[in-house]
Amino acid sequence: LSSWLPKENDELDAVDKLAGFKQAHCRKKHNPVPFMRHVAGYAAAICLTILSTWIVLDNRQSPEEHIAYEEFSIPSGQRAMVKLHDGTTVWLNARSTLRYPNRFTSGERKVELDGEAFFEVEHDEQKPFVVSTEKLDIKVLGTKFNVFAYSESNRFETNLVEGRVQVINNDRPQESIILKPNEMVSLSNGNLIKSIASFDNEEYLKSGIFYFSNKKFSEILDYLTLWYNVKFTIKESARI
Repeated sequence: LSSWLPKENDELDAVDKLAGFKQAHCRKKHNPVPFMRHVAGYAAAICLTILSTWIVLDNRQSPEEHIAYEEFSIPSGQRAMVKLHDGTTVWLNARSTLRYPNRFTSGERKVELDGEAFFEVEHDEQKPFVVSTEKLDIKVLGTKFNVFAYSESNRFETNLVEGRVQVINNDRPQESIILKPNEMVSLSNGNLIKSIASFDNEEYLKSGIFYFSNKKFSEILDYLTLWYNVKFTIKESARI
């Protein structure tokens, strides 16, 4: 297909070659039939080139057929913000990957996440926003929420800060839970579990400020390991 794409001097080259051919054969009056065959052949070649070029360019302009996907990955110990073309802001945590199309053309705005991210979704009733993870999908219209879904971890959590979201179990699509602000859904033995929880890591994802409330010490170390790419060894203190 790439050979069909137009080049800068295609038409000029074709016209020059046709003119040169005519000049070289115009004096051969004794046999006009072969001459006309050659002229027709060149004309057909020019028409075929123009037609094929138009077809390729016409297909290239179809938004549904040629959607490119971009992938944004964050190394250990870092975080970053991604602004999607619909206005949605995504804050990605360490060792997270976000895959998204360069434009949303279908009836939904769907992105793929492996890791942790905080979403501020631009409201659009006509195109729901869907975060697809390995185990669960989160469907929203416009809201703020966090997703913890590393493929290497058994832990999955979605915390809703503002708005409303629907969490769908990929293994059992008929199973879903609607979250309200300050609610969280987690996955336990393949089942969706809803609980009351306030998300307290938004400031870290945006500005690097830590805030831990009612967290287990081991869970805090897990976060530090993830964020700073360091490992901690916990040893029991000797009893005296």
